[in-house]
Amino acid sequence: MLRTRLVRRSAAIGSAAVLGLSLATLPSSATAEPAPSPRVGGKDFAFYDYNWSPVRYVDHFRGGLSRQWKRTGHGKAYTKNGMLTLENANRGTMAVTLRADRAKVGRWSVRLRARAYERGQAPARAVVEVVPAKTSARHCGARDIALANYVPKRKSVRFYARHGKSQWAAKKRVGLRNDQWHTYAVQVTRKHITWFVDSDPIRRTTRAAYSDTPLTMRVALEGSKRRATNHSRLQIDTARTFSMEKRGGVNVKAPRPKKVGYAKAC
Repeated sequence: MLRTRLVRRSAAIGSAAVLGLSLATLPSSATAEPAPSPRVGGKDFAFYDYNWSPVRYVDHFRGGLSRQWKRTGHGKAYTKNGMLTLENANRGTMAVTLRADRAKVGRWSVRLRARAYERGQAPARAVVEVVPAKTSARHCGARDIALANYVPKRKSVRFYARHGKSQWAAKKRVGLRNDQWHTYAVQVTRKHITWFVDSDPIRRTTRAAYSDTPLTMRVALEGSKRRATNHSRLQIDTARTFSMEKRGGVNVKAPRPKKVGYAKAC
């Protein structure tokens, strides 16, 4: 009887010791929800998070620049190490416009970086927009929607959707040092326009900003027409467009941009 009691007691002590050891090895936050991972500039995409599909057009810029892109302006447009690369001339704008894809609604996404090689002259602006496919429908930029518009090495990127003499505009403070990647996307539906930076929804408009003309992507390095402009470069490693068949991300919430005037409409 005594031997049986001793065996049971030893077994109980052993079990308690093992349990204590197991509990001691658990981290104190084992039952807590894991903290969300921080956004990493250029490595988070809205189309991944919201499962956008199907793809209408994609360009990874391997080989020479496709004839699907129309060059305009002054400067250079070429591919380098799998990237669309634009370099500006001393004055004016260098741009490429996509011929292959046009739609009234859809999603457009790019991974973008830019660099200013000098300072002291007029700044160049890195600009990615969706614009009317017909040049005559642009009305001096009055129907353009910007995924991103910024000066390299500054602190904020601008967004806007224009309709006639009105525009819905906002800006987002992000890191824009030389060659810092970010992903930019815009979703245009018949009721809303929503902008994304590194997968986060930044702003969302009402129906009033909707553009009812077929749109296509335009990438530009914009400089002054009258003044010497800092030598700069813009690079995009992938450009994608998507249809609206999958509804992921359509109803995301985001603050509204501010409605202001657009004086250059013509």
